[in-house]
Amino acid sequence: KMPLPSIDPPPEEEAEEKTDAAEEKADKAALHDLEIQYLTPSEEQVEEWEEKKVARVERVEIRKANQTERIEARRVEAVERLRQNLLGAVRLNRERRKQRGVVKSHQNWLAALTMVAGSNTYDQAMSIDLNDEEQWPEDIPIIEEIPPEPPAPLEEGEEAPPEE
Repeated sequence: KMPLPSIDPPPEEEAEEKTDAAEEKADKAALHDLEIQYLTPSEEQVEEWEEKKVARVERVEIRKANQTERIEARRVEAVERLRQNLLGAVRLNRERRKQRGVVKSHQNWLAALTMVAGSNTYDQAMSIDLNDEEQWPEDIPIIEEIPPEPPAPLEEGEEAPPEE
């Protein structure tokens, strides 16, 4: 059996996520250092931090999309396996259930039909005049089987074959 596709992120994505977290932490630490010194960051620093923040958000979105794709691929594979393994059995079960339902719904009239046929046969048999040999049913031929030939007598020193 092949395992289902993994939903865990590949090592590259995990490393990228750790790098983004470390980068974000470094940017916050740099801003905090400037705030402690009562300094304001330069416009270049602010633009750089914003660019990094936008890039991180884009990478997070890409990772989320990749995770969604992995989950969808796993679902598709699971559904395909269910289709292959269970669909035939489900169809057969439904067919048999329908057949049993048909038989169950027709039992009453089948029983009535059998009863009518049996009573008709009984009426015919009772209406036969036993003194009139022409109305008697035909004799069923008796087939006699030819018995097998008896085994030949054994000579001295010869063993009897095993019986079957």
